[in-house]
Amino acid sequence: MDRANINAAGGRHRQSPFSVTALVSRERERGDGHMSGGGTEGLDILKTNDPGKSAAARALETDIQPDTGRAGTYADEATTAAVTGFTGWAAGSGLKDVADEWDRQVAALQNRLSADKSALRSARIEFRGQDLRTAGILDRFLPPSGDRGNG
Repeated sequence: MDRANINAAGGRHRQSPFSVTALVSRERERGDGHMSGGGTEGLDILKTNDPGKSAAARALETDIQPDTGRAGTYADEATTAAVTGFTGWAAGSGLKDVADEWDRQVAALQNRLSADKSALRSARIEFRGQDLRTAGILDRFLPPSGDRGNG
């Protein structure tokens, strides 16, 4: 029994179809001597939703970020009016502190939304690059195509 078929408790379990051993085994069965280049060929185990990521990034850019900015501004205007109304009172300085924290939180949220938008847009390129790097690493463990079936 190999280590891939032993779980932490020491018993047998079914090997995951996503384990490196299973992936390499399936690639060997392809018989062409090379690991999958990703995309629509090969294992088709990892699926990404490129149109969904594009739609999500577009929604962040056209709806969510602008709406967040408007909501932040609206609350900021209302709080500023309250601060002005309570000038000279402890409540006024407390509201000013709250308004400053609100501005920081809105800015942090906008930064996070921008980072998420960028990540969604770059995910396809990153997945493809990682697929190619992984294929190059795993390809080293396969015998040359002339040596297949001679063992």
